[in-house]
Amino acid sequence: MTYTLISTITVGAGGASTIDFNSIPQTYTDLLLVYSLRDNRADYTSIVALTINGVTTNRTWRNLTNGSGTVGTNSGSTYWIGSINGSSATASTFGNGQTYIASYTSSANKIMSSDTVTETNGSQSENYIFTNLWSQTSAITSLSLACPLATAFAQYSTATLYGIN
Repeated sequence: MTYTLISTITVGAGGASTIDFNSIPQTYTDLLLVYSLRDNRADYTSIVALTINGVTTNRTWRNLTNGSGTVGTNSGSTYWIGSINGSSATASTFGNGQTYIASYTSSANKIMSSDTVTETNGSQSENYIFTNLWSQTSAITSLSLACPLATAFAQYSTATLYGIN
């Protein structure tokens, strides 16, 4: 596999409500989105969501969770892809993850897999493994990360998009 950097976005002072990748080149087989995120929600953990081509519908997911020793599974129809650190987590700690999007230019439904981890340098930690299905046949041209339980990603949150051949 060849990984080609498409773009890296780092949130500046004051935060950002979304992290957006627009005009994604249609020249790769797959996409890999790698992120290190924290938001301003007053909790140890929060949620990261992914909007594709401006559409938040036609999504289903299933996950496996390990939160501080408690294992569980869940499913839903939102556009969530994992967990990140909230503002109550230890200062300067970020939730990290990646989302792999297969065959993003094909005319078939899009499948994704995500894994994320949060930690606080203390007793709080969570690990999520998500599988997502976007039931749309359009090629993916834009991705937008959001923090639906908060108002902004914190300064120094970073997301990088790679094209894969």
